[in-house]
Amino acid sequence: VLVEPPAPVPVESVDLRRDPGRAPRLLAERTNAAFDLARGPLLRVALLRTDDDEHLLCLVLHHIVADGWSLNLLRAELATRYAAHLDGRTVELPEPFPYTEFARREREFADGPEADAAVAHWRERLADAPVLDLRPTATATGEGPGGAFHTRRLTGAGRAVDALARRQRC
Repeated sequence: VLVEPPAPVPVESVDLRRDPGRAPRLLAERTNAAFDLARGPLLRVALLRTDDDEHLLCLVLHHIVADGWSLNLLRAELATRYAAHLDGRTVELPEPFPYTEFARREREFADGPEADAAVAHWRERLADAPVLDLRPTATATGEGPGGAFHTRRLTGAGRAVDALARRQRC
Protein backbone atom coordinates (compact mmCIF):
# COMPACT_ATOMS: atom_id res chain seq x y z
CA VAL A 1 0.00 0.00 0.00
CA LEU A 2 1.35 3.38 -0.99
CA VAL A 3 0.11 6.42 0.89
CA GLU A 4 0.99 9.65 -0.86
CA PRO A 5 1.97 12.67 1.23
CA PRO A 6 -0.57 15.50 1.50
CA ALA A 7 -0.60 17.66 -1.62
CA PRO A 8 -2.87 20.14 -3.35
CA VAL A 9 -5.63 18.61 -5.42
CA PRO A 10 -6.03 19.89 -8.97
CA VAL A 11 -9.41 21.55 -9.49
CA GLU A 12 -10.91 21.50 -12.96
CA SER A 13 -12.70 24.78 -13.63
CA VAL A 14 -15.38 24.90 -16.34
CA ASP A 15 -17.26 28.07 -17.27
CA LEU A 16 -20.79 27.16 -18.33
CA ARG A 17 -22.36 30.62 -18.12
CA ARG A 18 -23.10 30.57 -21.85
CA ASP A 19 -24.51 27.03 -21.73
CA PRO A 20 -25.56 26.06 -18.18
CA GLY A 21 -27.72 23.26 -19.61
CA ARG A 22 -24.52 21.24 -20.17
CA ALA A 23 -24.00 20.93 -16.40
CA PRO A 24 -25.95 17.66 -15.90
CA ARG A 25 -24.05 15.93 -18.71
CA LEU A 26 -20.67 17.16 -17.46
CA LEU A 27 -21.51 16.10 -13.89
CA ALA A 28 -22.55 12.66 -15.13
CA GLU A 29 -19.32 12.30 -17.12
CA ARG A 30 -17.19 13.20 -14.13
CA THR A 31 -19.04 11.05 -11.62
CA ASN A 32 -19.22 7.99 -13.89
CA ALA A 33 -15.62 8.03 -15.15
CA ALA A 34 -13.57 5.04 -13.98
CA PHE A 35 -10.59 5.37 -11.66
CA ASP A 36 -7.15 4.01 -12.50
CA LEU A 37 -6.15 2.44 -9.18
CA ALA A 38 -2.56 1.94 -10.29
CA ARG A 39 -1.90 5.54 -11.33
CA GLY A 40 -4.60 7.65 -9.66
CA PRO A 41 -5.63 10.19 -8.80
CA LEU A 42 -8.37 8.68 -6.66
CA LEU A 43 -9.96 12.08 -6.03
CA ARG A 44 -11.30 14.35 -8.76
CA VAL A 45 -12.61 17.87 -8.21
CA ALA A 46 -14.46 20.01 -10.73
CA LEU A 47 -15.98 23.45 -10.24
CA LEU A 48 -18.67 24.24 -12.81
CA ARG A 49 -19.62 27.92 -13.07
CA THR A 50 -23.23 28.09 -14.25
CA ASP A 51 -23.88 31.79 -13.57
CA ASP A 52 -22.03 34.86 -12.28
CA ASP A 53 -22.86 33.89 -8.69
CA GLU A 54 -23.63 30.17 -9.00
CA HIS A 55 -21.22 27.25 -9.08
CA LEU A 56 -21.51 23.48 -8.77
CA LEU A 57 -18.76 21.66 -6.93
CA CYS A 58 -18.25 18.06 -8.03
CA LEU A 59 -16.10 15.89 -5.75
CA VAL A 60 -15.60 12.32 -6.87
CA LEU A 61 -13.48 9.91 -4.91
CA HIS A 62 -12.91 6.20 -4.98
CA HIS A 63 -14.32 4.30 -2.00
CA ILE A 64 -10.85 2.94 -1.28
CA VAL A 65 -9.69 6.38 -0.06
CA ALA A 66 -12.59 7.29 2.22
CA ASP A 67 -15.21 5.67 4.39
CA GLY A 68 -18.50 7.04 5.72
CA TRP A 69 -16.76 8.67 8.68
CA SER A 70 -14.25 10.42 6.41
CA LEU A 71 -16.97 11.60 4.05
CA ASN A 72 -18.92 13.12 6.94
CA LEU A 73 -15.79 14.97 8.07
CA LEU A 74 -15.21 16.21 4.53
CA ARG A 75 -18.83 17.40 4.21
CA ALA A 76 -18.66 19.16 7.57
CA GLU A 77 -15.38 20.89 6.73
CA LEU A 78 -16.67 22.04 3.33
CA ALA A 79 -19.89 23.35 4.89
CA THR A 80 -17.95 25.17 7.64
CA ARG A 81 -15.56 26.78 5.18
CA TYR A 82 -18.36 27.71 2.76
CA ALA A 83 -20.47 29.32 5.51
CA ALA A 84 -17.43 31.26 6.74
CA HIS A 85 -16.70 32.41 3.19
CA LEU A 86 -20.27 33.68 2.78
CA ASP A 87 -19.94 35.61 6.05
CA GLY A 88 -16.54 37.01 5.06
CA ARG A 89 -14.82 35.15 7.89
CA THR A 90 -11.85 32.86 7.95
CA VAL A 91 -12.09 29.69 9.96
CA GLU A 92 -9.33 27.66 11.53
CA LEU A 93 -9.96 23.94 11.49
CA PRO A 94 -8.14 21.48 13.74
CA GLU A 95 -4.77 20.37 12.45
CA PRO A 96 -5.08 16.84 11.05
CA PHE A 97 -2.94 14.13 12.52
CA PRO A 98 -1.69 10.96 10.83
CA TYR A 99 -3.64 7.74 11.01
CA THR A 100 -0.72 6.16 12.86
CA GLU A 101 -1.33 8.64 15.70
CA PHE A 102 -5.05 7.84 15.68
CA ALA A 103 -4.24 4.11 15.89
CA ARG A 104 -1.79 4.74 18.76
CA ARG A 105 -4.48 6.61 20.70
CA GLU A 106 -6.97 3.82 20.05
CA ARG A 107 -4.50 1.23 21.40
CA GLU A 108 -4.00 3.32 24.54
CA PHE A 109 -7.77 3.42 25.07
CA ALA A 110 -8.03 -0.33 24.51
CA ASP A 111 -5.76 -1.01 27.49
CA GLY A 112 -7.48 1.12 30.14
CA PRO A 113 -10.43 0.78 32.53
CA GLU A 114 -12.73 2.54 30.05
CA ALA A 115 -12.09 -0.25 27.56
CA ASP A 116 -12.86 -2.90 30.18
CA ALA A 117 -16.14 -1.14 30.98
CA ALA A 118 -17.02 -0.94 27.27
CA VAL A 119 -16.33 -4.65 26.78
CA ALA A 120 -18.43 -5.52 29.84
CA HIS A 121 -21.26 -3.31 28.55
CA TRP A 122 -21.38 -5.03 25.16
CA ARG A 123 -21.04 -8.53 26.61
CA GLU A 124 -24.07 -7.82 28.76
CA ARG A 125 -26.06 -6.27 25.89
CA LEU A 126 -25.28 -9.15 23.52
CA ALA A 127 -25.53 -12.00 26.03
CA ASP A 128 -28.90 -13.26 24.74
CA ALA A 129 -28.47 -12.32 21.10
CA PRO A 130 -29.54 -15.10 18.73
CA VAL A 131 -26.88 -16.82 16.69
CA LEU A 132 -27.22 -15.88 13.03
CA ASP A 133 -27.28 -18.64 10.46
CA LEU A 134 -25.40 -17.14 7.56
CA ARG A 135 -25.03 -20.32 5.53
CA PRO A 136 -26.28 -20.05 1.94
CA THR A 137 -29.78 -21.35 1.43
CA ALA A 138 -30.30 -24.42 -0.68
CA THR A 139 -32.17 -24.49 -4.00
CA ALA A 140 -35.43 -26.36 -4.47
CA THR A 141 -33.39 -29.46 -5.36
CA GLY A 142 -31.38 -29.08 -2.19
CA GLU A 143 -28.13 -28.52 -4.06
CA GLY A 144 -25.91 -25.46 -3.99
CA PRO A 145 -26.66 -21.93 -2.95
CA GLY A 146 -30.09 -20.49 -3.59
CA GLY A 147 -28.84 -17.31 -5.26
CA ALA A 148 -29.44 -16.57 -8.91
CA PHE A 149 -28.40 -14.21 -11.66
CA HIS A 150 -30.96 -12.91 -14.15
CA THR A 151 -30.43 -10.82 -17.25
CA ARG A 152 -33.26 -8.83 -18.79
CA ARG A 153 -33.06 -6.51 -21.76
CA LEU A 154 -35.22 -3.42 -21.31
CA THR A 155 -36.27 -1.85 -24.57
CA GLY A 156 -38.12 1.40 -25.03
CA ALA A 157 -37.96 2.21 -21.30
CA GLY A 158 -34.75 4.24 -21.28
CA ARG A 159 -36.30 7.54 -20.20
CA ALA A 160 -38.55 5.89 -17.65
CA VAL A 161 -35.63 3.96 -16.16
CA ASP A 162 -33.49 7.11 -16.10
CA ALA A 163 -36.29 9.04 -14.36
CA LEU A 164 -36.75 6.26 -11.80
CA ALA A 165 -32.99 6.15 -11.13
CA ARG A 166 -32.93 9.92 -10.60
CA ARG A 167 -35.90 9.77 -8.22
CA GLN A 168 -34.30 6.93 -6.25
CA ARG A 169 -30.84 8.58 -6.35
CA CYS A 170 -29.15 5.54 -7.82
